[in-house]
Amino acid sequence: MWIKALRVRNFGALGTREFSFSEGINLIYGPNEAGKTTLFEAIERALLEGARLLRNYNGEAEVLIVTEEGERWIGSRRSRRPSALKAMRQRVFENLYFIRTGEVVFKDQQDLLRDLKGRLLDTGRLYQAMDHIREKLGRDLNPLGERAKKEGTLSLELEKLRGELEELEDKERLLMEARTDLRRLEILKEKCSKLTQQWDDLKRKVEVLKKVYEKRSLRDRYKTLLKERDEAKEAEEIERKLARYQDFDPAQLEVLKGWEDTVQKASERIPFLKKNLRELEGELRRQEEILKDVLREADGVRNRKKELSSEIEGLKGLEEGERLLAEKRGEIEALQRELQGLERTIAEVEERRRWMEGAAMAARTQATSLERLQKAAWALIGGGLLTGFLSLYLPKELLVLGVAAVALGILGGTWCRRRKAILAEKDRELQGKLAEVEGQLADLREGKEKAEEELRRLQQEFQSILQRAGVADEDAYLKRLKEHQELKEELTKLQVRHEEVSKRIDELRQYISELEKKIEGTKRELQKAEEDKERAERQIDEALRALGLRSIRDLEEKVRERVSLQ
Repeated sequence: MWIKALRVRNFGALGTREFSFSEGINLIYGPNEAGKTTLFEAIERALLEGARLLRNYNGEAEVLIVTEEGERWIGSRRSRRPSALKAMRQRVFENLYFIRTGEVVFKDQQDLLRDLKGRLLDTGRLYQAMDHIREKLGRDLNPLGERAKKEGTLSLELEKLRGELEELEDKERLLMEARTDLRRLEILKEKCSKLTQQWDDLKRKVEVLKKVYEKRSLRDRYKTLLKERDEAKEAEEIERKLARYQDFDPAQLEVLKGWEDTVQKASERIPFLKKNLRELEGELRRQEEILKDVLREADGVRNRKKELSSEIEGLKGLEEGERLLAEKRGEIEALQRELQGLERTIAEVEERRRWMEGAAMAARTQATSLERLQKAAWALIGGGLLTGFLSLYLPKELLVLGVAAVALGILGGTWCRRRKAILAEKDRELQGKLAEVEGQLADLREGKEKAEEELRRLQQEFQSILQRAGVADEDAYLKRLKEHQELKEELTKLQVRHEEVSKRIDELRQYISELEKKIEGTKRELQKAEEDKERAERQIDEALRALGLRSIRDLEEKVRERVSLQ
């Protein structure tokens, strides 16, 4: 097993970081308080459960160990894990893996080896323990009373020494491994010596090569100077040629190309502008034709409005006449309904009068009958009195009959008198009511006559309104009125159409104005493009004539020759 890496989190001076180790012996060095001891204690914390450290660290530590089974991380977190080395005590672990910090003062390999053996085998502690046992045996075996107690103490120390002996045997095995590592170290030192010798040989060769390089550099410098001389001659020849191409300036070529681009763009722009101008002029003519049609339509609408206004003005009184006719018609219908009501009322009153007359006649007939009955009652009373007188001379039974006749006559007469009084009162009431009915009937007949007279007057006024309208009857008047309404509706539609046409005329005039502005702008743009093209062509011709060339392509060829010479 060997430790490949250490990972700590908030662990003392180390903080949170990760360390890597190599297989074999690792040397940890640094100034005081750099964290060397803290690093060792972090490894102990990770590997040993309950390790007693110099300080109380609250952080966590993990180590990556490499065994025959592979690599795995183990360590101490806040949730406790079982120790990775349960059977090993902290002191044994420290003696096996750690050589504690100290000053490096060894002068040769033998001193280092002796110190390493002493630290690994811990022989100094063993000799100290043996001296301590001898001292205790010599001092404590004399008192006889404490023999058993001392033997127990010695047994405990003997067990402790046996344990340390086992540890020393383990360390001896590790020492053998260390010897193997020392032999490897000696082999490496021999290899280092050989490499040092080879390095010295290489240094000597380098010195020789430097001298050779210096000579070669001088030769190369000579060749370079010869080449520079030839290049200077060639440059003089090129300068003479360049003098002939001095007039063919690349900047001037760029200017001419710019003018050529101007000519090309103007040549492309001019047909487009001409086409656009033709389209705009065609659109202008078309819109002007449409405007003429719309103006003609507006004139027709305006003339028709005048005609309708004249016709409506001539029929202006129809609506007022219609209102008067409606009023008169309503009054006539109301009077007709009133007359019908009066006629019904008169019929009812006459029927009531006839009934009253019949009732009065019946009462008079009943009164006549009652007078006859009253006379019969008086006769019955007289007969009864006569029978009473006769009963003085006749049998006594006649007296009873006479008394009964008198009583019956008195009762009949009294009833007839009362009934006559009732009939007389009823007759008086009927006569009074009949008089009232006669008066009411007279009033109704008078109201009927007035209503008939008012109806005749309204009918005359109705006919006069029809005559003023120039029609024979009300149907003809309504027909004229319908024609008047149709004329008004047509006038309203014409008014709406006139507004639409006016709006359309304004839109067309605005659109035509915009087209005229576009045409003017296009003409100005076309004129400018033609002027730019003409000016650019003139500049190109003048520049080419000054250079003695026929085209810009010839100038490009001359400029390329000049650039190649440069």
